[in-house]
Amino acid sequence: MSSKAKTDQFIDQIAEIMREQGMRMTKPRERILRELYEASKPQSAEEIRQNAGFGPSDLVTVYRNLESMLSLGRVQRIILENGTQLFEWVEAEQHHHHIICRHCHHAEPIDFCAAHELESIAQRAGFSEINHVIEVFGTCKACEKEADPAK
Repeated sequence: MSSKAKTDQFIDQIAEIMREQGMRMTKPRERILRELYEASKPQSAEEIRQNAGFGPSDLVTVYRNLESMLSLGRVQRIILENGTQLFEWVEAEQHHHHIICRHCHHAEPIDFCAAHELESIAQRAGFSEINHVIEVFGTCKACEKEADPAK
């Protein structure tokens, strides 16, 4: 199956999930989803805006649609140390965290979540609607080598 056919199939599946939750698949949502699905790394809303072909005044549209897609549980928000938000597509039930380079923002997924025990503690303390944000930051080998070519 071609890359375009895979993406089209993906868009059709997400459109069905959206309909089941009372949402519509609009053209802007489709463009954003295509960009997220085909991206090789998490992206900021500004990067998504540019790469999906939206105009400069459409950043609010991108943010608004990303927020609605977060509720589907298929788009994940990543918050960098400086507060910048990145977004990426995740398969259902594939929540994960990242090791992120604080210089180039290269992100490597961590394929497990160690927060279940923390959530259990929060539940025992009487909290509900629990969520968490855990990311690990460092310097990737490429940035380290660029900063110190002797390495």
